[in-house]
Amino acid sequence: MEKIAPCDLKLIRDDSFAKLPRDKQSALDPSLRRVAALVEARNVDELFRRTGIRKPENPDSKEVPELSLFVELAIDKDERINLPDGLTLKIPKAYFNEARTNKSLTHVTARVALDPEIFDGNAGKLRDLIVNVLSDGRIKRLSLARPLQPCLADSLSDIGLPLDSVHKGTALDGKDIIVGIIDDGCALAHQDFLIASAHRASGLASRVQCLWDQSATPKPAAAGWVQPEDFGYGFELENASINAALDQPGAVRSGVVEADKIYHHLGYPISEIASHGTHVMSIAAGNGRSLMGHKGVAHAADMVFVQLPQTAITSGGPVLSNHILDGVMYIFARAQRLNKPAVVNISYGGYTGPHDGTTELESGMDQLLAMPGRTVVVAAGNGFEADCHARGIIGVAEAPVTLQWVLRPEDPTANFLEVWYNGDTSLDLRLTPPGAAAALGPVPLGSQICIQRPSDLQRIGTIDHTIYPGNGDHRITIILASTAGEVAAPNMAAPSGIWQIELSNTGAASAEFHAWIERDASGGRGSARRQQSHFVPAQADPGCTLGSLATGHRTIAVGAYNTATQEICRYSAAGPTRAIGGDPGTARQKPEVCAPAEEDPAGRGTLSAASLRAQPKRMNGTSASAPHVTGLVALMYQYTRDAGRPQLTAGEMRDKIMQAALTSPPLELNRRQQADDTRPHKQDVHRAELTGSGKVNVQATLDLL
Repeated sequence: MEKIAPCDLKLIRDDSFAKLPRDKQSALDPSLRRVAALVEARNVDELFRRTGIRKPENPDSKEVPELSLFVELAIDKDERINLPDGLTLKIPKAYFNEARTNKSLTHVTARVALDPEIFDGNAGKLRDLIVNVLSDGRIKRLSLARPLQPCLADSLSDIGLPLDSVHKGTALDGKDIIVGIIDDGCALAHQDFLIASAHRASGLASRVQCLWDQSATPKPAAAGWVQPEDFGYGFELENASINAALDQPGAVRSGVVEADKIYHHLGYPISEIASHGTHVMSIAAGNGRSLMGHKGVAHAADMVFVQLPQTAITSGGPVLSNHILDGVMYIFARAQRLNKPAVVNISYGGYTGPHDGTTELESGMDQLLAMPGRTVVVAAGNGFEADCHARGIIGVAEAPVTLQWVLRPEDPTANFLEVWYNGDTSLDLRLTPPGAAAALGPVPLGSQICIQRPSDLQRIGTIDHTIYPGNGDHRITIILASTAGEVAAPNMAAPSGIWQIELSNTGAASAEFHAWIERDASGGRGSARRQQSHFVPAQADPGCTLGSLATGHRTIAVGAYNTATQEICRYSAAGPTRAIGGDPGTARQKPEVCAPAEEDPAGRGTLSAASLRAQPKRMNGTSASAPHVTGLVALMYQYTRDAGRPQLTAGEMRDKIMQAALTSPPLELNRRQQADDTRPHKQDVHRAELTGSGKVNVQATLDLL
C-alpha cells in the first residue's frame, strides 16, 4: 500500500453545515462536524471511539443507534422537544424532575435516534437533525459528549481521621449519608461493602443502595434489573435485588462470599482489571471486613454506584462526559428519594476544554450543586508531566508563535488539540505537516476547514476556529486521524512526526492563548504513554494542567501527595483555571486541597480493596486522592446532621475544607522529579498551584462546623 505523502495535503472549506444560520455556527461543537465526516468516510472504528455508536453485529438487529449529546436550553424545558420531520430529542425525565425545584438548571444531556443508514455512509439525516436542533429557538448550544479516561491506613492517619472514629462525642462513620461513585467496577459482593444482617438468610446485606449500569447490554430481569424510568437507558439494580443475590443457595458459605456466583447470577461481569471503581469505593467508604483490615474514611455510609458503559472503558474511552452528568443527576435523584445528603466522587477526566468551568458538563454539575446537601469531588488530574499544555501571549503586530505537536507512530486513536484565547482579538492559524516545506492556511476566525489529500480527496482531519458560546472566547479545534497503519480508504491515517502550529495575532489586542492536547491513547498503561501525542517538552507548560472536569465553580478538585515522604506526587496536576477573556481576575486557584495518593516511599499507591480478591492492591494518581475528600464530606454531612444544623451548600463545604487544610509543615517537592534530568519542568515554580490550600485534615474541618 502507498504510504502517506506528508506534503500531499491541502485545506478545503467545510460547507457541510451551510444550511445552519451564520449566527448559529458558533453553537455547533466542532466534534459534531467530525462525526458527520466519519459517517461519510464509513470509518466505523473511529466513529465508535468518538461517539460510542457501534454497528450491530447482527444484520437483522432492530437496535437503533443513538448519539449522546449535551444541550444547553435557552428557554422553556419541555420533557420531549419535537423537532421537524418527526425527529425527537430525548432528554431524561430526571432533569425535568430536578427543574421543578432547581430553577438554575439549563445544561442537560440528550440522546437522538439515528437511522441505521449512517453505517452505509449517509450523513444527510444526521446533518439535518443537527441543523434543525440548533435552529430551534429553545436550544442555545449543542455539543458532542467527550471521551474521558481514568487514568489506606497510613493515609487515613495522615489526614487526621481519629483512630476511634469519634470526634467530640460524635461517631464518624458516614452512617445514613450517600456516597456516590461514578466509575468502573462496583464489587458489590466484596466484604468491604457488606454488613451483618440477622434478618437475611446469608447473614449479610449490601451497603450499595442502587447500582446503575449505563451499558446497553441487556441484564437478566429475573435478577432484578430494570431500566430506570427517569433516564430511559441502561439498567438499574436496587438494594433488595442485591441482597436476594446474596441469599441464593451457595452464595455465602460459612461466612465466605462466593463473589463469582453472585456476579454470574446478576449478569454483572466484573474482573480484576475492573477494580478502579472498587479502589475508589474502598478508600471513601470501605468497612475493613476483608483481609485488608483497614476501614475507609466513611466506613458506614450507604453507596450509590454508577457503572460507566463497559464498551467505552475497554475501547479507549468513547463518549463518557454526558454519562457522567447523567450519573451525578442519578445519584442526587436517588439520594433525594432516600431523603439523605449525598457526595459524588469522580476520578476520571480528560484534558481539553476551556479550563475555566464553562464546559457543558461542569456547568451542569454546578447547576445541580445549587441545592444544599450535595457535593461533587473531582480528581485534579495527572497531567503535570504529560506535556499536554502550552501557553503564551502574542502582542499586536508581534512575530508569530509556533508550537510543535508530536504525533507518535501507531497511535490507534484520533488526535485532538484545542487552542483557547481571549475573545477581544483574533488569531490566524497555519499548520505545517511533518516533512512539508510549506504551511497550510491561514485559518482565520469563523473558518471550518477540512485537511484533504488532493490526489484522492481523502480527508485526514478538520480545523474549526469559532467563538465558544460558553464564555465568549475563541477556540481553535484541530482533529487529526490516527497515525496507525497505511493508507487504506476509507480509514485514512495522519502522518506521524512533528506538526507545526503557527499562531499569528491579527487583532487589535494582545492574545493570551492556552493549548491542550486530549488524552487520546488507548490500551494498557505502558502502551498508552508510548502512543499519546504531546508537545515537545521544551514548549510544554505544566501549569494549568487540571483535568477537564476539575475547574468547576462549585466542585472540589483534589491534588495528590505521598504520606510516607510528604512530597507532592510528581504527576499531580497544577492550576490555576484559565482566565476568561484574558482577565486575570477570573482565574481561580484549583485544586482546592491535596490528599493522599501514595503511602510508601516507592510511590506505588494507596492500599485498597480490589474487585474479586480479599487481598488489597495499590492504586495511585489523583483517582486515589479524591475519595479521601469524598469520605470527609460524608463525615461533615453526618456531623452537621447529628448536631441538628441545616445542610450546607457545596460552596460552604468546599470553603470549610479549604480553611481547615494544613499548610505547616508544607508539602515537600518531589525529590525524584527534582533529580530527573529528563524533565525540564519542576514543581518548585508551581508549588502554590499544586497544593491549593494545603493538606486536607478531618478533625480541623469538623471543628469549623
